[in-house]
Amino acid sequence: MRAIVTVLLCLVPSLAMPEPARRLTLQQAIEEAMRTSPSMSSARARADARRDAARALRGQLLPHVGLADEQTRYRDPWNPTLLGETFHARDVDTNVFSVSVEQPLLGLLSLAAEKAALDHTAEAALKTVRAAELDLCEAVRLGFLALFEARAIVNAAHTSVEQLLEQTRVTQSRLSAGVALSGELLRVRVALATAQQQEIQARADEQVARARLMEIVGRGPHDTSIDFDEPTELEHGVEAPVPLEHLLDQAFERRLDLQSARLRSEAERSRAQGRRLDLLPGLSVVGAYQHIKGDVLAPTDASWLGIRVSWTAWDWGAKYYEGSRARHDADAVQGEEELLRRKIATEVTGCAVELDAAGSAVTLATEAIVSAEEAYRVTDVQVRAGTATVTDLLDAQAALTQVRLNLVRARYARAMASVLLAHATGA
Repeated sequence: MRAIVTVLLCLVPSLAMPEPARRLTLQQAIEEAMRTSPSMSSARARADARRDAARALRGQLLPHVGLADEQTRYRDPWNPTLLGETFHARDVDTNVFSVSVEQPLLGLLSLAAEKAALDHTAEAALKTVRAAELDLCEAVRLGFLALFEARAIVNAAHTSVEQLLEQTRVTQSRLSAGVALSGELLRVRVALATAQQQEIQARADEQVARARLMEIVGRGPHDTSIDFDEPTELEHGVEAPVPLEHLLDQAFERRLDLQSARLRSEAERSRAQGRRLDLLPGLSVVGAYQHIKGDVLAPTDASWLGIRVSWTAWDWGAKYYEGSRARHDADAVQGEEELLRRKIATEVTGCAVELDAAGSAVTLATEAIVSAEEAYRVTDVQVRAGTATVTDLLDAQAALTQVRLNLVRARYARAMASVLLAHATGA
């Protein structure tokens, strides 16, 4: 009994300890988002449907083979009388087996045009899937940056609180020694309370950013089984500035949504061409074989080869206007393509300007933080020596905190601008 109790006591701490959170890198988070995203599942399903439609039409280009077997049972055999003589013409049971092969000729032209249209549509759907993947990758990257920006702001706010706690202790000691006034201690405590409120708000912002990222990767906002590794490759992997003309050329060449619009325009034009070709008569080569049992008057085996011509003239109006509709749809998609090009140009220009401005902000904040830290250090020494007031120290501390926050925001703004620019150029 004692041994059992000892084992249970050893197991209780291990059962009570929570499992450590599994940490996800940026790439792992992207892969998990790809697996769980409903939008990605829908895009892939639509692409599969378009691809299957193109495959279905491909079979119509081959010869049409028909097999038929007809078994008939009559009530009586047929024994007609001719010139006074009765002869057997048909049994009670008859069977007709036939095989036919038909190869369309002129119809292949319209079918080939329709197949080209479906191929373009399927390829456009695949481009749409890839564009959706890039959109999801961008969302995950931005979510990572937003989360770790919030965490960096929390760290900056916490550093400010620790500095003010130290100043509170120093001011309390100086007040006890009679070299400080009670008003100075009150001002420090007010500044400390303000910094603590800022830290609380920063931690709330961090939780919101984490919940949004968890939603993107397909997890619940309160799931504590995973955490994330900081994406240093995004923060420090900002590329050197590239001329705007080169960025626009890259965007027009690589943007998948623009490529999809082009393919949809080509699909509509191919479809319009197919409708025009439908106005031609149908011309096919037909071959057949027939085997008949039980019908004496019909040959037992027969085969033939011929040409079939069909022309549904009264459908011309419908086919003509179907082709006209396809041409108008192609013109509409072409207009959407031009509008998309203008939108892409504006987007790339804006992202390039934002990246340049964020880079300048990082440079200025990096230079300013050195001065702010030195100003705070010098003011702290002067306050301890009695040559500066607590108000001067609080001003220096507030300036240092603001510069730290400016640097954090500028660094992550630059990283986000780099991600947005890469996405805008189709990278």
